[in-house]
Formats: sequence, C-alpha cells, structure tokens
Amino acid sequence: MNACAFTWSTTITPSLVSVTPTTITGAELLTFTGEKLDPLRSIISIGDQTCTIISASNATIECRINPLPVGNYSIFGLVEGSIDSPG
Repeated sequence: MNACAFTWSTTITPSLVSVTPTTITGAELLTFTGEKLDPLRSIISIGDQTCTIISASNATIECRINPLPVGNYSIFGLVEGSIDSPG
C-alpha cells in the first residue's frame, strides 16, 4: 500500500477565529469570523444542529440557530472538506 502525505498550510487552510454572541437564550443570529472561508461551501454546526447560513464572505459567516437546551456545545465549521473549531 502506498503512503499519503498531508501538509497543513496556513496560507490556504480555512479557520474559525471567534463567534458572537457567546451565550444565547433562544433562536439567535450568530456571527463567526475567520480566514479563508468559502461563502459557497461553508457549514457551521453547534452540537448536532446545523446553523442556517444567512450571509457569508471570506472573513465572516452569519447564521441562525434554533433554540438549544441549556448546556455547553461544541462548534464545528466545515469549509471545502476542512474542519476547524474556534475553541
């Protein structure tokens, strides 16, 4: 079997940097900032719920999340097959 090699390049790799607000109390519009985002191929999930993207650019994504039960949730972003989390 042949080996594969992967290179992590910060010059092309998308990343999520922050989200506002950091606390929600119901359905909420969230703004994510990052770098090298793809407005046509971005997906944001909070817990197991996908955030509906309202607008997006190479540096920001605004999406609406439905109410979630009280708790702490992981945030995941998928852009062109690359996964990142702001924390």
